[in-house]
Amino acid sequence: MLTYSEYRLSKGSRQGDPLEPPAWPENKLVAINFGLTGRTYHGYLYNRSHSIGDSLLGAKSYTSTNNFTTGTRPQNVGADQNVGADQNGGMRAAEEAAESYWKDNPNTRHVIYYQTTPLYQKSETMPRGSVVDVRSSDKVLNTQIVVINDAEGIKIDYSDGRNNAKPYQHRNSSSASSRQSTSSNTTEASNSHQSTGSTTGTMTTNGSWTVAASGMVFVSDSDKYYSEVKNPNNYQYESASQASASGATRAQRGNQYARP
Repeated sequence: MLTYSEYRLSKGSRQGDPLEPPAWPENKLVAINFGLTGRTYHGYLYNRSHSIGDSLLGAKSYTSTNNFTTGTRPQNVGADQNVGADQNGGMRAAEEAAESYWKDNPNTRHVIYYQTTPLYQKSETMPRGSVVDVRSSDKVLNTQIVVINDAEGIKIDYSDGRNNAKPYQHRNSSSASSRQSTSSNTTEASNSHQSTGSTTGTMTTNGSWTVAASGMVFVSDSDKYYSEVKNPNNYQYESASQASASGATRAQRGNQYARP
């Protein structure tokens, strides 16, 4: 059972870090080609997929590994992976149905009954899909969404997550020099005693945050890019156009370590 107050408290930033679901498999960078849209996703094949999402349950959604399953990237957010895309398919479709109800009924005392049922076959450790039932207590919202856990063109062994996807090289040969530049700039930032907003190479610092220069971004290993981060060594620093060309997309939400 979900309440509006839980939704309100979760708005603005991610409330925790996803937990590894039981039997979390080896996870590699892959390219997933979507025949219907002609688009290609570059990034990790698997996500730690919420059964009840952060946007609905907030910090409570991170209290148990049982709230997470091993889901493919399309299972988690759908097939629309390009820059600026809403990424509102997959499990996000059910979450957005609930979010839309809260937006239309702010501060309501009605609740949402939200149930996700992962579908396993025999002793497999990865679900073949999930059925999400979403119903508000006033019955204005009443829907069931079936989400398939697969990736187009990739054969998955659901017993342990093994697959036939060809590994994808995340960044080109310039990544080493870019990463070295990031490290150098970070060292300058940490050693600098200048005032807030002081320039450190192509970056600036603003308190505990490192801010990308105009046209530059910090790209995470999950192919999301940000304009401000707290630990720049954990990201690839490159131009926004290069990040987009490599398949990365701007993060829709920030957290305590990174801001879009």
